[in-house]
Amino acid sequence: MTPAVTTTDRPEDTALLMRRNAEGRRCRLRVTENKLRPQDTADIPAQFWPLLPHFRRKVIPSSDERVQQSDYSSMLAPDGSPKPVELVEWQRKMGDIAKGKAPGYSGNTPDLYASLPICWHEWALKLTNVIQHTGVTPNGWHIDLVCYIHKGGDDGSLSNHRPLYLIEVLRKVATSIAADRMRRDWNKMHLLDDANPGFQAGRTTAKSILPLRLAAEHCVATKQHFAALLDDLKWCFGTPARTVVELALMRLGVPSYYYEMLEDIDLHSAKTTATAAGLTCELVDGADGVHKQLHGTGQGTVEGPLTWIPIADIVIAVAAEASSQPVMLPAPPGGPVPVDKTWYVDDSALMQAGVTAMAALRRMANLTGLMYYFLGLERRAKKCILIRLVWEAGRIQRARERNEALELLTWLVV
Repeated sequence: MTPAVTTTDRPEDTALLMRRNAEGRRCRLRVTENKLRPQDTADIPAQFWPLLPHFRRKVIPSSDERVQQSDYSSMLAPDGSPKPVELVEWQRKMGDIAKGKAPGYSGNTPDLYASLPICWHEWALKLTNVIQHTGVTPNGWHIDLVCYIHKGGDDGSLSNHRPLYLIEVLRKVATSIAADRMRRDWNKMHLLDDANPGFQAGRTTAKSILPLRLAAEHCVATKQHFAALLDDLKWCFGTPARTVVELALMRLGVPSYYYEMLEDIDLHSAKTTATAAGLTCELVDGADGVHKQLHGTGQGTVEGPLTWIPIADIVIAVAAEASSQPVMLPAPPGGPVPVDKTWYVDDSALMQAGVTAMAALRRMANLTGLMYYFLGLERRAKKCILIRLVWEAGRIQRARERNEALELLTWLVV
């Protein structure tokens, strides 16, 4: 593949995109600092204005101060520059990369890199630190091999295939180190909502289902009305635009060098599809053998799952504010604990209790749906499930005893 394949067709296109991104970044910073100008909100429909306060930088619970980039001690040196990667950290991460996996476009596997002498790792470490400081990534990082894995079932269309990226090992190691440092600072400052487990080690779907089950069982035992919506999203990784990802990272105060490095990769990346006959970039001459990813995060990349966590945290904040009737679980001796939501990556559950539980849940669903729409996300209505417990004369009312299908259709698809 020639180097021209890894960039836009014309250099002036890249320069124009970089200028537009810089202008948009200044606007996104004003959003997180609550300094929006009238001209910034002129293009935003009025119904979305109540959502803008949720994009302000989060407050650190221990200090009651809004988070700043300087609070990321694991990512930044005392002088504010990116913290250099140490050789021990590099070798540890290189050793953690799974061996025997499919390589990227270069064909160099993790097994090959692990066998190289220490002098090579010192050179690679120096290159990684230069990339962190400049934000300029090498051409070898811009070529992604895309494999489409069938999700199962009888549907053989492209939409029923999951795109997985095979990327260069060096890119995987470098971005993994930065992502681990970022996660370490999030945990230290307790920035993420407790309902946002993300991709934490040891956190399974069972731990996210448990609050929902406890809330339902408590309402059955105490004969309370209960309503819950099991939520599902369409293509949560492949949908959010790069600007949305960057805004979510700014909201958490992530150092700018991290998302500038991701921006450089996105601007210059070229995707080539792996087929039974070979790579499309080798089968078709010119730019027709590759395609561009316009937005979203690639499944199979290290940074992809981690960039979804800040986006989910925005919606969780909206759900917390919209909740008015949480289920109060007894938890002696500290008193009752409110339970109104639970999350696991792109799957979630919204819960409300009381006589007007359905009205309270409808408000939560509408506001979170509005935020999803603002972020460019969409509910998969056919996979959303409504759970409702209604008590009549001391017994649970049967579903066939009430007619609410028409009522649900008016708000579930928001």
